[in-house]
Amino acid sequence: MDPVQFAQDIDDACNVECHALEYPELCKNVITDLFNFKILTFNIRSMNHNFDDFLITLGRLNIKFDILILTECWLDDNSNIDTLDGYNSYRTQKFINQAGGVVAFVKSELNPIVCEPDLDDANCLRIDIPNHLSILGIYRGLPPYKYFSRPSGQRECLYRREYSKSQYLAPKPLLPTDTMRFLCHLYTTK
Repeated sequence: MDPVQFAQDIDDACNVECHALEYPELCKNVITDLFNFKILTFNIRSMNHNFDDFLITLGRLNIKFDILILTECWLDDNSNIDTLDGYNSYRTQKFINQAGGVVAFVKSELNPIVCEPDLDDANCLRIDIPNHLSILGIYRGLPPYKYFSRPSGQRECLYRREYSKSQYLAPKPLLPTDTMRFLCHLYTTK
């Protein structure tokens, strides 16, 4: 299976558009008011050292995102998460390595249900917007060559839960983790 085509098939099925832009100001050219739900993912490479620069970049974007997901946050027990007006913040608690951690800022009015799925070699926040969608914010600290050298039985699988108002249904595989991790690596290394 061609991973690039697989990623394109997912984007087409979900009506998702991905863009890589050289300057933040160019976002206004591709993200218009026609987009009804906007998510920004950003590898911040340390909340403590780079959050102010992130806020400057966010200001340059001049777009009100519904969800902001920050990865490689360098979180520890003493890390304080700054606030953003109009957003609630969530963070991972598990420590996989020195650079680990995921932080999400979600518009206050969305009333999300947020949990931290337990993945062996990754930090993950699952953000459920009831009756609408679920989003995974993932930071994988394990280099791909170490992950793919494992027997396939030792690789986790990401799950989605389909649920109704009355009950949770059985978890169903969403994507094999090795495929998801490859795709995440593919998109973050461009």
